[in-house]
Amino acid sequence: MARDQLRARQLQQAYQAAEGGNVGAMRFFDQLVEKNDLMLAEARVDRAANKQSEPAPKPERLGKKEMDKKAAQAAEQRLLEQIQGEADAARRH
Repeated sequence: MARDQLRARQLQQAYQAAEGGNVGAMRFFDQLVEKNDLMLAEARVDRAANKQSEPAPKPERLGKKEMDKKAAQAAEQRLLEQIQGEADAARRH
């Protein structure tokens, strides 16, 4: 944060001197602007690279027994829901 404030102050002073006709200040101001533009471009590239470098999570790989167990649990859950629905319907009559 302090570095940014210092850089902003340098830029402001160089601009004021350049406005006064100081050729060296004009050159220095241009250098500061180019350096700032370069830092901004590098930051954009770094952010883009970080977004692309994050691998997508791999799906969980299940063995045959685990897949069968999950399928059985899902079928059991559907059956329990069906039985519960039939029980609710029978209570209403």
